[in-house]
Amino acid sequence: MKMVDQLKIRDNTLVVVATEQGSGFPFGKWTCCEIGATSGLVVCWPRGVKPGG
Repeated sequence: MKMVDQLKIRDNTLVVVATEQGSGFPFGKWTCCEIGATSGLVVCWPRGVKPGG
């Protein structure tokens, strides 16, 4: 984000951070249990996505 700010392109840059699904514990990854089917996703795009949206 520092580089994006230095280049002054924040408004035109889409940043996506996604996590790997589920934990490595039993009933976690590679299952249809809730803990194995969820992933975190953070998106930053000032022109296209409102905070908290």
